[in-house]
Amino acid sequence: MLRAIGLFFVLALMWWLWSGHATPMLLGFGFFSCLLVVFIASRMDVIDHEATPMHLTARVPFYWSWLCKEMFLSSIDCCKRILRPGKFVSPVVADVAADQETDLGKVTYANSITLTPGTLTMELDKNKITVHALDQSLIDALNTGEMARRVNRLG
Repeated sequence: MLRAIGLFFVLALMWWLWSGHATPMLLGFGFFSCLLVVFIASRMDVIDHEATPMHLTARVPFYWSWLCKEMFLSSIDCCKRILRPGKFVSPVVADVAADQETDLGKVTYANSITLTPGTLTMELDKNKITVHALDQSLIDALNTGEMARRVNRLG
């Protein structure tokens, strides 16, 4: 029940922030649509610790801020590689260890790799992630384990 209430408040907040409307009629529509979504999700029995990871709530903003910084720095590096004449792009496919304990952690790690410009998650296996990168140095940066440690600390 607590997860359903948390899901409702998250949905309502997202709806209100993204719609930008505060008229009573539209707020009422948003309220009832969020209630309907929570009711349907409850009937489908999909409100669990992975669908509504409330235990991550306090740590997510710190991870997102770090990931945004990494995405910004990687974007600059990626632009330099593409716009600079010469052979600064030598694509490589390699496996990176995925030592996260939960499926949610592994998926978060794989998605974080894909969100970082210059790298793309191609396959997520039990204990490894196949990554396509613009250069071997990007794979080496993943192999240092900084992103994996931050995902592990996340939850």
